[in-house]
Amino acid sequence: MRAPALLPCVLAVVACGGAPDAPSAAGAEWTVDPEPVVTLGGADERPEQIVHEVVGATRLDDGRIVVALQGASEVKIFGPDGAHLRTVGGPGGGPGEFSGIHALARLPADTLLVLSERPGLTLLSADGDHVRSLRTSLWGRDRHPCRMAIGRWDALPDGRWVTVLEDNPGQPGCTPLTAGIQRPSGLLELQDAVRGRYDTLAVMPGAERNAPMWRVYGADLVWAAAEDRLYVADSRSERIASLSLDGDTLAWLPTPFAEVQVPPEATRVRQRPSLPMPPGYRPPIPMDPPYDYPSHYPRLGRLLVDRTGALWVMAYPAVQDPVYSWRFSAVRGFEVEEGGARWRVLDPTGRPLATVRTPPGVFPLEIGSDYVLGLTKDAYDVEAVVLHRLVR
Repeated sequence: MRAPALLPCVLAVVACGGAPDAPSAAGAEWTVDPEPVVTLGGADERPEQIVHEVVGATRLDDGRIVVALQGASEVKIFGPDGAHLRTVGGPGGGPGEFSGIHALARLPADTLLVLSERPGLTLLSADGDHVRSLRTSLWGRDRHPCRMAIGRWDALPDGRWVTVLEDNPGQPGCTPLTAGIQRPSGLLELQDAVRGRYDTLAVMPGAERNAPMWRVYGADLVWAAAEDRLYVADSRSERIASLSLDGDTLAWLPTPFAEVQVPPEATRVRQRPSLPMPPGYRPPIPMDPPYDYPSHYPRLGRLLVDRTGALWVMAYPAVQDPVYSWRFSAVRGFEVEEGGARWRVLDPTGRPLATVRTPPGVFPLEIGSDYVLGLTKDAYDVEAVVLHRLVR
């Protein structure tokens, strides 16, 4: 396990050296058509069209769209026009079957990578045929008994993936739970299940907590994987670290948004916001009132790398209702700023390329040169995968 040279800096919440100058210009104005070109699911209640508990989606080179469903443990393949072509997988332990899908990625030649509780890693052909399965532990308990993967994985083109393992206080033999505001650490790990290699790239402050639960409007660790580098930031920082896949610092990019003060009307709720809990999970420990709000919102809520290699930085919305910061970056239980999310697009050196706003209610899953593929849900939590045209 490699000890990264970046570690002393990131533990200081990217405070090493002076902050970079803010970009002098915002770049071009890109637009996303408000009406989707293709809609999967939503009002279409035919069984083969339903998409529920979506954890990932990707668009293949020929225009087909692949969607991974967590609860059904299925991968559905749709044509460029949205017509259902094939469903593969389903719950079970046989070849090509899954138990609890958590992520989907597209590798070169449109090979599909599926990460699941069991078997762990599955490769499918572009047509959905089973290629190979490999048993691996997604959660990292075998390597880090006092840490827990936070439930998000970013795949690289070579089949490795990146995740963050947060300190898991309160477990027997681990860091005890304490009262008050705290920042358990987040370990950024590069995982190569095929070779059995797991490299620590950096350790940063993880999700800010109020006693045992996430803090409303709290700081968080955000990251995104590109083909040859990773972008990592504390959501309150003025800088975004660009790291090599060996953990070395390539560059510091400016965070293109300033902090915004939390107004009094957004701090009046004195009980924990509701949190959807899966069946069988215990509800979180009640929080002692009064609630302690931060003075400012974080600067950014999410990072995403598009298929051209550009970095999309999402502004943290100045929301008026209490919300946990992870809900702006996690596909499960996501929230979107009213009016659509605001983004600044940067090249790998930090040069501003564009400003863009994605459509209201759309949580982007993948961005190409001329499209945004995202997830939406209606007032009844009925999900739909939508494809919007992007004009650069």
